Amino acid sequence: MTTGGKRRTITHRCLAFLGDDSGATAVEYALIAAAVGLAIAPIMPTFRAAFVDAYTTIAQSIS
Repeated sequence: MTTGGKRRTITHRCLAFLGDDSGATAVEYALIAAAVGLAIAPIMPTFRAAFVDAYTTIAQSIS
């Protein structure tokens, strides 16, 4: 293979890589999940007492 052929192969691979957007959806879903997590985190302490009461009731009824 000549040097010109290698350059064309590298150029073709670089262009194919730059044009490939198959992983973009996964990144978008990860960003959405992170945003949802950040939105939920501040309100979780509000529900903490309700969760503790529910689990305590369940634990007492089991034992």
